[in-house]
Amino acid sequence: MDALNQKIDELNVECRKIDLLKKFEEKTGVKSIHGVLGGACIITGFVFMGVFAQMLANFAGCIYPLYKSIKSLQSPQVNDDKQWLTYWTVYGLFMIFDDMSWFITSYLPSYYLIKMIFLIWLYAPTTNGAVLLYNTVVKDLFAQYSRKIDKFLVQLFGESKQLAEEIKERSTDRRTLSRLLFIADKIDDTIRPRSTSARDESIAGEGSHSEPAVGSLSKEDPKVVPNKKED
Repeated sequence: MDALNQKIDELNVECRKIDLLKKFEEKTGVKSIHGVLGGACIITGFVFMGVFAQMLANFAGCIYPLYKSIKSLQSPQVNDDKQWLTYWTVYGLFMIFDDMSWFITSYLPSYYLIKMIFLIWLYAPTTNGAVLLYNTVVKDLFAQYSRKIDKFLVQLFGESKQLAEEIKERSTDRRTLSRLLFIADKIDDTIRPRSTSARDESIAGEGSHSEPAVGSLSKEDPKVVPNKKED
């Protein structure tokens, strides 16, 4: 029991480092760790019942690490930066697996509860599960496949750069072509009114001479169709 109380006191010291929890303890007289544990029990109950399970699990895995990461960036120390960088590395690898959660939950209804407990285990100061997983699993896998990954990335970015240059050249040609088409449209818009008026004048001129033309046609000798010879 003494060991448990000592552990709770250590956690309470960590909780009091957060200004919000420190103010909570000062105003209510309840230890910060007790408030955290009470809130954790409520959230765990909701997740267990499936009420906002996915959102609460993600909330539990992001909010506190995000807060501590910002604090570590503002502090001159380096060890805390490494700690939270390790957490986000393991978290990112886990989220690749988590994308299949829609398939997992059909066979494991309590998946989000397990996920929440796992994420808390990763960043909890007393467990530091992210550091443990990185040193035992991720580090060895990275050392084994890092050269192949680097080679693939170099090839990928090389081809991407070449493709970007080709797209840039084509886009330049397209812009030039678009500019030429724009100039052609402007010229066409300038010429069209003149051609239209000229066409109207020619039509009007033809209309004024239309009657004599008809008269002249009427004066022409009609074609005579020969009658068939009677037998």
